Amino acid sequence: MLSIKFNRRIMVKVLTKVGTILRDREIVYLDMGSGECTTTEFIVNALKPKRVICVDIDERLLSKCREKGFEVLQVDLNIES
Repeated sequence: MLSIKFNRRIMVKVLTKVGTILRDREIVYLDMGSGECTTTEFIVNALKPKRVICVDIDERLLSKCREKGFEVLQVDLNIES
């Protein structure tokens, strides 16, 4: 099994490459079921999107995303579109 550190290092390389390829485009990152935005932060640091939208049902979790400067939408993805 690969370590989390190793996996993150690979993901950073992949996301950096993708960011380079898409650098002239306006990237929007949408995180469905964002939780506390831990993964979002990781991806945003590597990809540098122009806009970040975090979606979750839990307002408490979304407030953490909002504090990090991300746009948030409170939605129950089980019943709402």
